[in-house]
Amino acid sequence: MVIADKYRIERELGRGGFGIVFRAVHLSLDQVVAIKVLTAGDGGDVEWREDAARFRREGQAMAALRSEHVVRVLDVDVLESGNPYMVMEYLEGENLHALLHHSSPLGIGEGVDHVVQILAALGEAHAAGIVHRDLKPANVFVTKGAGGTAVVKVLDFGVSKMGASGVTGTGGGQPLTKTGAVIGTVAYMAPEQMLDAKRVDARADLWSVAIILHELLTRTTPFGPQNGANLVATMLTKPPVTLSSLRPDAPPALDAILARCLEREAAKRYPTAGAVAAALAPFSTARARGALDTLRRMGKPTGHAAPAPKDPPAALASARRARRAWTLVALAAAAVTILLLGILAGVLIARPR
Repeated sequence: MVIADKYRIERELGRGGFGIVFRAVHLSLDQVVAIKVLTAGDGGDVEWREDAARFRREGQAMAALRSEHVVRVLDVDVLESGNPYMVMEYLEGENLHALLHHSSPLGIGEGVDHVVQILAALGEAHAAGIVHRDLKPANVFVTKGAGGTAVVKVLDFGVSKMGASGVTGTGGGQPLTKTGAVIGTVAYMAPEQMLDAKRVDARADLWSVAIILHELLTRTTPFGPQNGANLVATMLTKPPVTLSSLRPDAPPALDAILARCLEREAAKRYPTAGAVAAALAPFSTARARGALDTLRRMGKPTGHAAPAPKDPPAALASARRARRAWTLVALAAAAVTILLLGILAGVLIARPR
């Protein structure tokens, strides 16, 4: 099969909820590429249009960035069938989710090196007014660079929030993210993103980075393995598990860095990706030197990535009420879960043997 008279499809690499990724060859350049094709979901026309707009926005976001730590987008177009597709550089390696699945926890230096490279990608994205909003191990890829050194690349800006150039939605002023919408993956999501994904800034991505670093070094997240309401309740009401309690070789200063990144109030976190990287630098190796140098030259977050001006008292009060409401909902859901488990246990015990 040949796409656009220039890309020959060789084989499928994988598929997910939003589409299929193929390995292909550019016929004129004899260059191996990856092609991501958006496929229709179970929703109707409105949902398809929103998915297609989000797909185009992902291409715009990634094409706007030049960092070696963001996967390069080479082309975006539409098939004759109407399905949008995106041509990207072909990467050999694996994502961090797969790496965590089959390997032991990483050494502190290696884990920090990976995260500093993620921060280099975020530093450029934030300076361009882009917030990723869905950082997680599955969206971070490890490949080999010159000399066989590990190079980390951030993928999937499909739910990113763009603002510096005014690209915030589908066009015509219609935003893709509604006020109050929850976008992202809960286990890596900052508290303010749970309340309203439209109001987040760069500091929400820094929360996600801290979760990833903790997981790389321990193979577990700092709020435990639970899911759903129980996880939300833990994240909103309990402190994170410290790295040093699971890794005796972790220095106290690293605990402090993660604790600051995981402050529930965004204003108490590090302000920029560069600030986090500078704090992590003493625990990195020479492999992270290039990313650290890049971050030192990086501009501050702009547009939607920039921290909002200090909220007026009324907005703060509203945020506190919303946070309390989320906490109550999460605790109520957890209580119902425990009650149902208790009833089930009682039925099993009472059952004649």
